[in-house]
Amino acid sequence: MLSVLDFLVHENLVIIGFAVIVPLVFILRRSIRSHAVLYYLGITVITFIVSGLWIHWALTDSYPVDEWWWPFMSQMKRGSVGFVFFTIVMFQGVIKPWNKATRELYAIRGELSIFACITSFCHLLLYGLSWLIDHGEAEVPYDILFWTSLLLLIVGLPLFITSFKKIRFSMKAANWQKLHKASYFFYFLLYANVIFVFIRRFLVFSDRLHEPENLPWLIDTYVSLVIYSALFVAYTVLRIRTDRNKRERARVRELKRKAHEEGRSLESID
Repeated sequence: MLSVLDFLVHENLVIIGFAVIVPLVFILRRSIRSHAVLYYLGITVITFIVSGLWIHWALTDSYPVDEWWWPFMSQMKRGSVGFVFFTIVMFQGVIKPWNKATRELYAIRGELSIFACITSFCHLLLYGLSWLIDHGEAEVPYDILFWTSLLLLIVGLPLFITSFKKIRFSMKAANWQKLHKASYFFYFLLYANVIFVFIRRFLVFSDRLHEPENLPWLIDTYVSLVIYSALFVAYTVLRIRTDRNKRERARVRELKRKAHEEGRSLESID
């Protein structure tokens, strides 16, 4: 029987993703900024190949689960790769860059959000097709999963389009910022979508959850849920703190402006 640790290391792309994708993005940060279009094209091709292979496997009812690259294919379908990219983007919005390297990483935040949207397309397409095919027999969580995926697409599409530099720079800064406040709702939908994926997994395999051979899979599922939830809670706390600090800085600036206009010192204003 596959050990729990071995299963987590080789099957859980949430762990693998943060161990591989994050350092890779950091190393390639300058290349991504200089050759963003090539990266967009490459990731798009990979995403369409993965989606096409999944559709082929579903039609032929033949899945290469023993291949070394199967975990990557599985996690692309589940949206974990996109989630890793989205997580980087999320935390860039609430953690200040502290040195030259992190400032360079922050400079490609738009590119990373585009990577996240492209790689998430596989998840949205495959779950959408599955729902349409099995709609008559689909259980309630599958229906909810479909509708949250559809909402993700509706909310995320304008964010995706306006993340491209040419589009972003053609918009007024205030309008772009106002539109991208919808990203907070998008992140919430993303987390909800992940939760519904796991709920469906529990329901589908409920009769086999306590079989000894399924223990690694069960622990993997719980570990993934803990990681996703911890990240979302941490982001929410940091987002609230960041917004509070931003409001406080705006209040201080307004006080200084009034003090300057009235010829008084800031300390004289309550």
